[in-house]
Amino acid sequence: MVRASKLLFIFNFNNMSQFIKKILLFPLPLLLLFFIPIWTFLNFDPFKILKKYNEYNNSIVSYNEDFIATERFLNNKGKFNSFILGSSRAGCGFDGNDWKLKLNKSDEVYSFVASTESIYGMRGKLRLLDKENVPINNLLLIIDSDLTLGKTVNSKGHLYIKHPRVSDESRYKFITEYLKDYIFTGFFIRYLDYKLFKTKRDYMIGFLNFDSLSTDSVYVPFNVTQKEHKILLDVHAYYDERKNIFYNRPDRELYSEQKINLQCLEILKEIKCILEKNNTNYKIIISPLYDQKKINDADLKTLKYIFTSENVFDFSGKNNITNDIHNYYEESHYRKHVGNYILSLIYETKNQNVINMH
Repeated sequence: MVRASKLLFIFNFNNMSQFIKKILLFPLPLLLLFFIPIWTFLNFDPFKILKKYNEYNNSIVSYNEDFIATERFLNNKGKFNSFILGSSRAGCGFDGNDWKLKLNKSDEVYSFVASTESIYGMRGKLRLLDKENVPINNLLLIIDSDLTLGKTVNSKGHLYIKHPRVSDESRYKFITEYLKDYIFTGFFIRYLDYKLFKTKRDYMIGFLNFDSLSTDSVYVPFNVTQKEHKILLDVHAYYDERKNIFYNRPDRELYSEQKINLQCLEILKEIKCILEKNNTNYKIIISPLYDQKKINDADLKTLKYIFTSENVFDFSGKNNITNDIHNYYEESHYRKHVGNYILSLIYETKNQNVINMH
């Protein structure tokens, strides 16, 4: 009887051991699936945000322009005293070298622009400059009437979230946003596939960059050199290929919705205080967008009230810039000669009505 009990105990123990092993092994694939993306994220640093880099080269992984611009500034902050703030439109349309020609010889320009830049991000950058005791002798603040004034909080998504030094939010929150997109969009699968096999596949398009730029070359943000080359090579072919992009605009002038709310108003006032504190020579420019929507009247009046009329230059709506599709690379970004033309009007023309083109 005792022996039978022992045998039963051993049998039950063996069954229990096998059951426990199965329980422990069951989540192993899930744990590996979770471990692999985290390990590769930390080890390979695909977005170049975890380690310190002296410079950034071209990459198959799209950069967060705000992060790159801020890191490059922090690496060279003693060199600059004049800044361009704006979105990718300012990045494409306003060349720092063109602006430098309008300033004093001792002035050094830094293009501190970011994709889908917001008034929140502009204030954050000016706060950073002020905290670092960087002189702000000159400033171009480029406002997009459809975008800039309506965003008064930090952006979402790994491509747009602000650098922690700009947002004053935690580095943990910043990195978590990247890790979330890396894992849950399936980005890590495409990234590891290409890293292992160096083969371009259709499912990678939209996640990885496959252009002709060498990864040994220094990354240039908002690089329109190739587009300008294509236009100069055959202007008719360039715009014929993109005729479906350049949609017809309404004959009558339309106005943007009012964007400035109480939160935006407080941000604008803080920006003005920083500029006054630094005795900054500043210009507020309303972008000439292809949609030809005029900035909201109330928003324009507010900008002129805060920054004074002589510092606000409105190129929105229907005018000789926006009427011509040849002033645009596509339906969103205006060309570099447009920015240079605007600078010439602002710095060389005394008649405010001529400058504002309305």
